Amino acid sequence: YASALAASVAALLLIGGTAERTRLRAAFWLLFLAIGAAICAIAPGAAIYFLLPSLAAAAGMALNRRVAWAERAGAIAAAALLYLTFGPALDLFEVLLSSGPFWAFAPLGVAIILPVLIELTPLLARMRPLLAHGIAVGLAVLLWAGAALAPAYSADRQQLFTIEYVTDPMATMDGAAGDYFAINNDGARIPYAAAWVRREVPYTLRRRWMVPAPEVQETGLFRPEVEQVSRRAFRGGSVIRVRLHMNGAESLALLAPPDAPLVGAAPVGSPGFARAFGRGGADDKYVLRCVGRSCDGAMFDIITSRRDPILLLISGTRPGLPLVAAELVAARSPTARPQYAPDTTIVLGRAVIGGRSRVSEPGPAAGRSD
Repeated sequence: YASALAASVAALLLIGGTAERTRLRAAFWLLFLAIGAAICAIAPGAAIYFLLPSLAAAAGMALNRRVAWAERAGAIAAAALLYLTFGPALDLFEVLLSSGPFWAFAPLGVAIILPVLIELTPLLARMRPLLAHGIAVGLAVLLWAGAALAPAYSADRQQLFTIEYVTDPMATMDGAAGDYFAINNDGARIPYAAAWVRREVPYTLRRRWMVPAPEVQETGLFRPEVEQVSRRAFRGGSVIRVRLHMNGAESLALLAPPDAPLVGAAPVGSPGFARAFGRGGADDKYVLRCVGRSCDGAMFDIITSRRDPILLLISGTRPGLPLVAAELVAARSPTARPQYAPDTTIVLGRAVIGGRSRVSEPGPAAGRSD
């Protein structure tokens, strides 16, 4: 925000320095209202952030011929209303985007700062431009220095650090039979001595720190499966009905690659809840996710645009970690913790759907294959 302040001062002195304050007011609020109108065309609810400040500024301009101080009073009221409406929203944006990108807040900060600086234009005009720039830039440098010297994480701002134990019989990592630890964090180096590497994982688009893990022999490890119940062909595609078998998992996701011919999906017995998958980008994956106990035995109709068989990745998850992860949990920094999801055990499997016969491939170590 100090950088936004410095940029705003520079803009007023270098670009708008010769303009009268009344013209700067009109220019700012007209631009503000135009941006608001464009945003409201997409999200009409955003009007609450743009109407009151603009109305106060417009009312002051309209009454200025009758009352000499009306325009200035309206501009000050508009700036205050802008702070009262945008300020709390900006705070919520910061909480939502706690891991960045922080530069996105600068334009919003400028929107709040500029109308105040416009009212202070006579004061800025009486100052030497070099002095005004120096004060604004000096403030930014001072606060950036404070941010650079402060610890990256603290008890009040803890680091995202979620530990996952993943077992996948179809993949290996440095000779390990598909069992590995994965750390979901903000990309910072992790405080462990092993040769961790940062890679993509099959069950999410977010990269993880990974290292081979010991095989878990615990009897409680879950084994999710997907069963094809039926397949109904139509011109150019098919409707494939599948049944989920959670087998101890608390959530299950079916993922397909971007080139899969998926169109949409619908839960059986819930008409009107069909959802389209969309086209998918170059790096996107098609995902159908079910969470909760009611998912066990739940059936879904998956609609495809072609009749080709489709390989699905089955990702079953359950909160908590096996005992082999105890050392990682103990060594985690006191200023780091799981966020958005707890430490999790993930079991991956594969299923092929879309064939003419029933196809069901269980998760790992289930003892049978197609």
